[in-house]
Amino acid sequence: SLFGIFGDLGFGSAHNKRVNEDRLDEGICNGTIISVKSSLSIFLVVLVFLVIQVWKYFSSDIFENKTLEFVVYLLLVKIFIDNLISIFKVIFSAKLEIAKNLIPRLFGRFCQMASKVTFIILLSHEMTFNESLYSIILIEILASLLILFLLLYQFKGKPINFPEKSYIVNYSSLAFPLIFIGIIGSLNNNIDKVMIQAFVNSREVGIFTISQKIVLVLLMVSTQVSKLLFPMFSKLYDENNLVSINVIANKSVKYISMTLVPIVVFLFIFADNILILLYGPESSESTLVL
Repeated sequence: SLFGIFGDLGFGSAHNKRVNEDRLDEGICNGTIISVKSSLSIFLVVLVFLVIQVWKYFSSDIFENKTLEFVVYLLLVKIFIDNLISIFKVIFSAKLEIAKNLIPRLFGRFCQMASKVTFIILLSHEMTFNESLYSIILIEILASLLILFLLLYQFKGKPINFPEKSYIVNYSSLAFPLIFIGIIGSLNNNIDKVMIQAFVNSREVGIFTISQKIVLVLLMVSTQVSKLLFPMFSKLYDENNLVSINVIANKSVKYISMTLVPIVVFLFIFADNILILLYGPESSESTLVL
């Protein structure tokens, strides 16, 4: 996750803006984002793998055990597929075709959840811990593949042309200034867990993460609204309609805040009860974090 920015480098945001500008061809824009992000997906996986090998060369205790190392390599496969999924997420979001992106992801995640529950109830007790762990990650990978194939089907009929050098340069001019923001965002989202692991241990990472996951669900509201607004703002900005951008932005902030404040207060008051209900009595250690 810490290296996630290298799978996008700001090109997703650049596509959201450029594809809504009338002077650019939508087919070439789609071809540009697909080729660039596919290349970056390969670069991301190779980069993480090489960093691990170099780190292992200088430090023998990078992983607590071989199981953890193998899990990281398996998750690299999932990260690669998920980065390919994000290509279509960007393409559909840019044209406000949210359902084309959302329905395959909902269906895929439901299948993933059902498969995990079925496996844990029926099969996991017959396996060793490592076999169960690898099986669950394999289910994650297969679910991501299912989502990718469904998105490819939804993409059928969309215009796509071979990317041109001028378009790549055009995208780059907007994407590269966003890289710094992306790096800061990626560090902000992930460095806490890395530091807890480095200075304490994996158990403390777990205590921290289960509360963080609950809070991150709340961020989905503002994140999804932002994904809808950004393409709209790009089009309005191209039309020099700054008044509408200002009005919509202020209303969005107001309504998102009004929606989230009661939920935040509820989570704060009933933190211990919610954690025990979701994760069991041992999770009460995480109450203060939540």
